[in-house]
Amino acid sequence: MSLLNIEQINVAYGEVQVLHEISLEVHEQEIVSIVGANSAGKSTLLKTISGLLQMTSGKIEFENQRVDNLPPHDIVERGIIQIPEGRRLFPFLTVQENLEVGAYNSRAASQINQTLQEILELFPILKERKNQLARTLSGGEQQMLAIGRGLMAKPKLLMFDEPSLGLAPLLVKEVFDIIPKVREQGIPVLLVEQNVKHSLSLSDRGYVLENGKIALTGTGQELLENKDIKKAYLGA
Repeated sequence: MSLLNIEQINVAYGEVQVLHEISLEVHEQEIVSIVGANSAGKSTLLKTISGLLQMTSGKIEFENQRVDNLPPHDIVERGIIQIPEGRRLFPFLTVQENLEVGAYNSRAASQINQTLQEILELFPILKERKNQLARTLSGGEQQMLAIGRGLMAKPKLLMFDEPSLGLAPLLVKEVFDIIPKVREQGIPVLLVEQNVKHSLSLSDRGYVLENGKIALTGTGQELLENKDIKKAYLGA
């Protein structure tokens, strides 16, 4: 069953069109990747779904209801949560305070204590560091905190924007190990990521975005085996 359905959306920055007739969907219990080079439009797409950018045309439906006309806070209330590129933590708040901020919407606020304990069990390092300021964490720990904050919002769909950005290879693996755990909790994932091999390896389906257009789509494995993908992104 389709949870998120996007039909032929167009997005522009002023006079410059960035996304062209984009259509995609995310089903329940699914991990879907959007891969592509820098400036392909990947982050723009997530910002549009989140209501931070407005479309010029098209349609976005979530749970069979239009959401493209809603402000960002209402989209969060519906259950679409984005973990932004660069983490965007509150550096002078503690780990626990950063997590609690994630539960500000009405659906999550009533369960904040229970959810907090679940997140601290999922990320033992955050439990150890819960009274530390976020700015004192390592890059990998900060990314885990950003993911934990997103989960505190009780998402029905969790969107990741470049979660491996700026991380050492060992930490990249740790972050990608978390994403299937999110799906195991019944939360579908929409993943934007430059690391094509990692993202497609764990995805049920993927979309390749080139110059603001969908160039290819298929299962994660099909895209990994595609000769054009291998040549363009995997150095094969």
